[in-house]
Formats: sequence, structure tokens, C-alpha cells
Amino acid sequence: SAQHAENADLHHSATQVETHLAAYVKQADQAIDLASVDPNTCVAAMQGADTSFKAASQAMVKVVDGIEADATATQLASASDSRRNVLALGLVSLLLTVATVLGCAHMLRRLVQALREASQVSAAVAEGDLTLRPATDRQDEIGDLQRGLAGMVEHLHSTMQNVRRAAGSIAFTGQCRLQLGVGVTGVGMRQQPAQHPPRRAGTAQAVRGQQCVNRVCGAQA
Repeated sequence: SAQHAENADLHHSATQVETHLAAYVKQADQAIDLASVDPNTCVAAMQGADTSFKAASQAMVKVVDGIEADATATQLASASDSRRNVLALGLVSLLLTVATVLGCAHMLRRLVQALREASQVSAAVAEGDLTLRPATDRQDEIGDLQRGLAGMVEHLHSTMQNVRRAAGSIAFTGQCRLQLGVGVTGVGMRQQPAQHPPRRAGTAQAVRGQQCVNRVCGAQA
């Protein structure tokens, strides 16, 4: 890869720096030793040392350039990673926000639906319809409200049934008493002198009245 090639070049340049510096030190020592023998030879040796030093300097420049290039590449990669991380965090935040909004919308829709159902049941009860019951499996305050409303409607329905049964019993008892009174009147008329023949209708009503009394008494027993 490119990073591996750059590392190899940097290592090669560092090796060259070490080699040239070693040659420079050796040539400088030789020049010092030759200085007491032959100045011309010493100058020639110093020129060779200077050449090795220049080569070492050039290799050092390459090393520095390589280090700077590596640092720049690392900085760019870090900036790129930072941008990717920021984008990833932004995307995650957006997804969490959308999920939160959708969850709130779902909860609000369920809440509105429960309140609408309770309102419909209340309106039906106000119109006299006691057949509707709000069904819910919620375990919150709205669920308690719906269950309380269902219990109230059930209690009203039971009370209305009891009232209807009591009203029917009272009406039936009144009808029986009326028929019994008419029957008694018919019996009294039947006991009058022979010039007034008895009425069958009165006798039949008396029998029905007695049957009504027997049923009412049997029901009360």
C-alpha cells in the first residue's frame, strides 16, 4: 500500500543518513590525522568528508520531508475520520429523533382513540343506549377511566333492568286488581234477583282476576 511504501522510503532515507554520517566521521578523523603529515592530503580528506556531510544532510532533508508528509497524511486521515464520526453521530441522532417522534405520535393516537371511544360511550349513555362498553387493556389513568365508565354503564344497565321488572310487576298487579274488581262486580250482579239474568263476561273476568291473584301470590312466594 501507499502507507507501506512511504514507510519503506523513510526507513531507507534514515539508513542513508546513518551511513553518510558514519563516513563523514571516519573521513574527518583521517583528515585530522593527515593534517600533521601533509596539509594537501588533509584538505582532500576534508573535501571527501564534506561530500559525505552534504549527502547526509540531503538524506536528513528527505527524512524530515517524509515525517512531515506522514504527519500531514495522518492529520488528513484524522480529519476524514472525524467527519465520518460526525456524520455517523448526526445520522444516529436523526434516527433516534424520528423514532421518538413516531413513538410519541403512536402514543398520542392511542390516547386520542381511547378518549374518543369514552366520549362515544358517554354520548350513547346520554341518549339511553346502555349496550356499549369501552374495552381496554391499558394500565394507566386512561385505562382506569375506561374501566370506571364501563362499570358505571353496567351498573346503570342493571338498575334499568330492575326498574323495568319492577314496573312490569306493578303494571301486572294493577291489571290483575282491575280484573279482580270487575269480576267481583260481575259476581255481585249475578247474585241479584232472577229478573236480571247473570252476565257471563263478569264471571269470566272474575276467573281471570283470580288467576292473576294466584300468579302474583305465587310469584311473591
